[in-house]
Amino acid sequence: AEANDVAILEYIISEADFAILLPMKLKLNKEYAHRHLFVTLLMAGLCCWFGYDGCIRYPAMSAADLYKSIEKQDPPDGVNLVTFKAEKIRRQYEFAGIALLVSLVVGLRLLKSARFDFDFDDDGFTCRGRRFARADIDRIDRSQWEKKSILTIQTTDGMKIVLDGWHHTGVREFAAAYAG
Repeated sequence: AEANDVAILEYIISEADFAILLPMKLKLNKEYAHRHLFVTLLMAGLCCWFGYDGCIRYPAMSAADLYKSIEKQDPPDGVNLVTFKAEKIRRQYEFAGIALLVSLVVGLRLLKSARFDFDFDDDGFTCRGRRFARADIDRIDRSQWEKKSILTIQTTDGMKIVLDGWHHTGVREFAAAYAG
């Protein structure tokens, strides 16, 4: 009888928790946002650094001085310093381009996650301005839930919605509320 009482009590507590939680809106996970913002700013800073070296600093230096500042020794006889300087300037442009690309990709992913609009309650959920009833859910794929906290909702009209617990808070509550 005691085990049954504990199970009933756990059910009542879990039902009370969801009564408080619902309706709920997914929010951007602050840790995810901070890490991605840091990487975005770091890569933008590196882009500026490499761009400055390639556009201003390296061209302003003599080829021999550039060689000394990079290699920490005088250039050996026979080294084509003009080619060396041109190669080092080209490398700075390449590194600036790579850093800019990474900054844009990470920053745009963060922006996409920040703009993701999803809320749910006992009756269904709203995603991207569209309301779905529980009956509109064809299935919820939980194959990545245990390892990555990712759910994929397939609606009856073929829409696929991916919820990632690393990107947003509230995904765990959705998974619990829509279990089974």
